[in-house]
Amino acid sequence: MFLGIDVGTQSVKALLYDAQRRQVVDVQSAAVDLISKADGTREQLADWWLAALGACLAAFNRSDRSRVVAIGVSGQQHGFVPVAADGRVLAPVKLWCDTSTLAECREITEAFGGEARCIAEVGNPILPGYTASKIRWLKKHRPGDYAQLATILLPHDYLNFYLTGERVMECGDASGTGLLDIRCRAWHQACWRLSMRSAIWGSYCRRWRSLARRSANCAPMWQPNWACLQASPWPAAAVTI
Repeated sequence: MFLGIDVGTQSVKALLYDAQRRQVVDVQSAAVDLISKADGTREQLADWWLAALGACLAAFNRSDRSRVVAIGVSGQQHGFVPVAADGRVLAPVKLWCDTSTLAECREITEAFGGEARCIAEVGNPILPGYTASKIRWLKKHRPGDYAQLATILLPHDYLNFYLTGERVMECGDASGTGLLDIRCRAWHQACWRLSMRSAIWGSYCRRWRSLARRSANCAPMWQPNWACLQASPWPAAAVTI
């Protein structure tokens, strides 16, 4: 039995698939609220995703849950989950649909030398949906939270972290942050410095890895809540189309 999890903008969904019978056994979903403001703010709390996932898992048949041997996670891209060194999420998560960072996009683009140079060097312009401007916004508007920032994760990367204890990003998702040189498949140092308004950036971005590589086993931080899955291996995150 395989468990698939999707962290969407409107809900968290979970699916059980029986590979031997080639059949979907069960599908559950739980709605997630959205913080919406007139300035373009579109945010969610990371705790809402965890509560929704817990509700989905609790709704599965206990016998079916006990047969799970592996888990795969997909989810919304581009969002910014600011994580402290101890694993706490420091602020509401700005989502891919958040447009409150237009000023920060302009600042990064102008400091970089214009949109054409951004595209030439990174492969993407700096857009409000991407992660880069959200980081700069945090430093400007929530400096106390920014001062505690240890790791930058996307929404489903955070769920992977909660399940495995690993802080890692898949390369395809990293390309949508506005911080990765998509041609060289490497972090672009100038974009990081401009987004963070700091020369010290290397410790925040951590690692990315190919989809083909395996990640880790489930971490003890979540096992007490969902003990039926504590022996499950954990594959690398997948990209949602």
